[in-house]
Amino acid sequence: IIQKYALLQLNKVDIKIGSPLRKTILKLEDAVIGDLKKIHPIGLFLPEEDEIILIWSLSTLYLTYFYPDSSFLADYSEFDNRIAYKKRLRIMKRYVRLIQRHNYVFNNANKKCFLSKNPMLMSKVFTLKRVIPDALIIETRRTPLKTIPSALSLNKKLYGISSSFNLTEQFTNNAIESLMTWHKMMEKSLLSFDKKEVLKVDFNKLIKQDLKLCEELSSFLGIRDFKLLPQKITNEKVKHKSTNIHQAISDYWVKRISNELPNYLD
Repeated sequence: IIQKYALLQLNKVDIKIGSPLRKTILKLEDAVIGDLKKIHPIGLFLPEEDEIILIWSLSTLYLTYFYPDSSFLADYSEFDNRIAYKKRLRIMKRYVRLIQRHNYVFNNANKKCFLSKNPMLMSKVFTLKRVIPDALIIETRRTPLKTIPSALSLNKKLYGISSSFNLTEQFTNNAIESLMTWHKMMEKSLLSFDKKEVLKVDFNKLIKQDLKLCEELSSFLGIRDFKLLPQKITNEKVKHKSTNIHQAISDYWVKRISNELPNYLD
């Protein structure tokens, strides 16, 4: 908490003198992770997946980017299925405490809603419900035939940055299997939620800012007033194009995904 307040004060000072610190950091980001930013908007000044905070307690699958050939992290790929219940509760309770600290600084007036955009929660939905009983789930529906190739390309780039590990065909196949398993685990876990606690959102309508969908989302989250993005930004979002070339998957995987995850196909 003290660290967050200190950084906020430092930011105020930096702004007053022309933001030299911010500009320096942005230049360093372009030099170090410029290629990655073309695939996924990332940076010190941008929101990011909160799963990363669990790196400090060595309890997240993110660590595989630094130790890709280690087997001791494998269980985190299927969090609710493979990790002992007491350990899961301990990890997720820590996750909640870290969120509370974040809210203490950035939502002290309790006027905001904490929204976690975290794909790895797909394998943690069951335990999440146990530690946050009033949690609401927004499930963004997009065909795995697009999301899985995209995830594989992102993984390849991340492994290239964080390690010298050579991604074998078997490693890629295991990654696809895990991503498919996440979808199945999430579907099963959502059965324990009341229908009022889950909202399924069409990805294509979401990026187009479909008015009816936006109204449904705001009502679901208890937001009285909401504002659509300016039209210029909306047009850019609708294109949703990336300079990244998605990694192709074989006909074998296309068939399996189509057969095993039919509810997600466009």
